[in-house]
Amino acid sequence: MASVEGRLLEVTNADDPYLTKIFQHLLVAGGKRFRPLLSLLAAEFGPAANTQDRRPVEAAVAVELIHVGSLYHDDVIDESDTRRGAPSANANWTNTVAILAGDFLLAKASEVAATYLSQEAVRLLAVTYAELVVGQSRELQLVDSLQHSTSEYERV
Repeated sequence: MASVEGRLLEVTNADDPYLTKIFQHLLVAGGKRFRPLLSLLAAEFGPAANTQDRRPVEAAVAVELIHVGSLYHDDVIDESDTRRGAPSANANWTNTVAILAGDFLLAKASEVAATYLSQEAVRLLAVTYAELVVGQSRELQLVDSLQHSTSEYERV
């Protein structure tokens, strides 16, 4: 996991220290890194197992960047003041800054995936992110209303 952590910081380093601080804000706040760990574990059962192939690390990085980018957006949507025991990006800066930081992380995830992963892997990441957005949109439809069926909640 150390290689994933290092790569996350490398990929999110900007020319401007102020921007780097914003882009890395939630990365350095911690987290379980469950998604990249699962990515690395899955790679142990494929052709990259026990090799110097960097694709498993790059896949783990792309997955985590998508996750963290979505957290920046989620904190704006939910108007959250904290995330991972630290002030959320929108609380630290502004909603606009948090949205742009989330967009940056998603763009970097796409760049990493397009550079190192197969076309099918890139497609799956895009489909996964689209499903995440659809789920968030459906969740917003359910806010402040108790008039929805169990199946509508399950779709989220």
